[in-house]
Amino acid sequence: MDGLVQGDGVWVYRMLSGFVHSGPRVLAAMSQRQVVDPEDPSEVLGVTLTASAEQTRVFTQMAVTGLDLALRELEQYAGR
Repeated sequence: MDGLVQGDGVWVYRMLSGFVHSGPRVLAAMSQRQVVDPEDPSEVLGVTLTASAEQTRVFTQMAVTGLDLALRELEQYAGR
């Protein structure tokens, strides 16, 4: 995933943006299980996606931390 190799928190932004906008990057943070046809196991009927509570917690904490840092920088810049 191209967004996961960039520095300065870009990949965190892209992952969080993916969650907000239902983007494809969020698939990396979900477990996937194929649903196969019982009569023909080679035929995939669909995919069940399950969110990871732990990964959701981690990304939420990263977003909160990033927002807190940005607010502190803005307050420092504004002379507060």
